[in-house]
Amino acid sequence: MLIQYLYPAFMGETGRKTIITLELYTDDYCMLDVLKNYLYKSKLVLFAGFRYDHLLDKKVIFKIETTSEQSILKTIMNSIKKISLDFYMFFILISQIIRI
Repeated sequence: MLIQYLYPAFMGETGRKTIITLELYTDDYCMLDVLKNYLYKSKLVLFAGFRYDHLLDKKVIFKIETTSEQSILKTIMNSIKKISLDFYMFFILISQIIRI
């Protein structure tokens, strides 16, 4: 996924929740959907979603809301690490199947 520009539009803490809103400029919405699904696997994430104004527009608003038990950036990095490990295992399995 190519993220051309990353701008934290809003980041704040409200009571027990931490919210971050990112403005992303990207062409790959599929990887954003994968990231959203992996974020939901974490018990600390309350909401994760993205929207765009138009399909041809490259600007995406990605909002993540977590409990304040852990840093929101640490939660995002853990999800990205899990994605990379799962894809790595997938490619190892496929390479073993192709060899057989």
